Amino acid sequence: MLAIASLLDPATDQQTKNLWQFLEDNCGLAGIKTAPFPHFSWLSCDDLNWIPVSKNLDRIAIKVKSFKASTAGLGIFGGSKPILYVSIVKTPELLAIHQQIWNKVRRYLVNPQDYYLPENWMPHITIAYGDLTPANLACAIQNLVFETMSFEILINNISVIFNTPEGMGIKASFKLE
Repeated sequence: MLAIASLLDPATDQQTKNLWQFLEDNCGLAGIKTAPFPHFSWLSCDDLNWIPVSKNLDRIAIKVKSFKASTAGLGIFGGSKPILYVSIVKTPELLAIHQQIWNKVRRYLVNPQDYYLPENWMPHITIAYGDLTPANLACAIQNLVFETMSFEILINNISVIFNTPEGMGIKASFKLE
């Protein structure tokens, strides 16, 4: 699996890692650590044609300036593998960049995941995944529901992340102007 994502700025990266550690210490949630770097995803797919995708992401990065986004509280994606996350506010700027990425790369993607389509996309930072149960999800919610999950993120890159059975890594990172 591959994702086009943005790695978090150092301050937000540390805040997210602190949340991960808090959830591990207090609720036994450590599954997220399979993703060693906090990020949010613009899209995800099984594979992609690297050369045209990298050229298009480079072109986007040259034209898009770094910008700030804000988070807006906790959310849960339900299902057989639920996800606890911090939501990111959908601003016109964020939505325009997401649409631009999709328009430039979608024809080069293999099996893009539908929940990242522009009409479905819910930008978020995952804070618990892979080992959520009813008991530890309740623990996480009880511990976090009264905390303010509002912080600012400096978005200064578009990166390509891969996830294989051997682990996760960063294939490339394109710095925004």
